[in-house]
Amino acid sequence: GRRMGTAPDVTYNSNVGYSGSDIIEFTVTDRGDPENCGAPSESCAAPQTSVPALVTITVLPIDKVSVTLDVSPRTSSASMTVDGQNYDSNSLPKDFEWLKNSNHTLSVPATRPSGIVCILIVGQDCPDTLVFTEWSDGVKARERTLQPTDSIALTAKYDLATGRPCPTLDPAS
Repeated sequence: GRRMGTAPDVTYNSNVGYSGSDIIEFTVTDRGDPENCGAPSESCAAPQTSVPALVTITVLPIDKVSVTLDVSPRTSSASMTVDGQNYDSNSLPKDFEWLKNSNHTLSVPATRPSGIVCILIVGQDCPDTLVFTEWSDGVKARERTLQPTDSIALTAKYDLATGRPCPTLDPAS
């Protein structure tokens, strides 16, 4: 690792991915006596440097979790927003590696086109819209904050919504 800065504002940064013990050696030098008196003389003692001191630092491992996000069914209209970044159907499912217990915002559209071609059956409703129902862990809100404590795979689930009759062809015309 590296020690950066000047006392009293010193920062230690470990090497990426490192955990365990590290030791920093340092010395302290005063500014003479009396303080900042200038060049050493009978009335000004020279600056003095301490003997080297050792500080042991313990670097704890950073706990990360893997999170996979998806939508079902996955059609060309599928999308999801994660921490303000939009992901379309071409980038789903999406894998993330997040710090354990970190907060992340997820949202999906309330409805989206189904991409299903309506079969012409007289009297049937046309399933042209997918409606968000819930996340695979049972959460019903389409906008949520996720604070993962373990690796997880979450899917935003949609169901077909009906509501308009399928267009029909009139054989008499």
